[in-house]
Amino acid sequence: MGEQQKAAKDKGRDRRPSGRGTPAVPGLRAVAEEGFARTRGGAPEDLAGKAAEKVLHKLRVHQIELEMQNEELQSTNEELQSINEELETSKEELQSLNEGLVTVNAELQAKNGQLVKMQNDLKNLLNNTDAGTIFLDERLAIKRFTRQTAAAYRLVASDVGRPLAGIK
Repeated sequence: MGEQQKAAKDKGRDRRPSGRGTPAVPGLRAVAEEGFARTRGGAPEDLAGKAAEKVLHKLRVHQIELEMQNEELQSTNEELQSINEELETSKEELQSLNEGLVTVNAELQAKNGQLVKMQNDLKNLLNNTDAGTIFLDERLAIKRFTRQTAAAYRLVASDVGRPLAGIK
């Protein structure tokens, strides 16, 4: 294989996935080459052209790339663990809040049941007495009336909410 073909092949390696399914980070090869040059004391061209030195150079550069990727993955893993802990805390808070809402809902349903029962009792009491009664609010508008009052004053269901003074 000629030098140009080797160079093209090496150049293509930067675009191929590095490792198992992990795409190469753009510029990672260049950064690794620089790191190797700093630790080795020169560029790869300065290695006197020995085949073993070239292989060693490629292995060390690849090792630096892997170390850099490992550091990035560890950092990402720590971030994900932190996010997971926050989500667990939020989940626990929501569960606690849900339990409180279930309790409040049960109390509300019990009170609504009591209110319905009292309204039914009051309605039965008013319907079974012979006394004509009109219930008014603070503005003297009709809130409720008995059958006897309806017959005496010709009241209808639509009169509820009207002022008493407007009834003739």
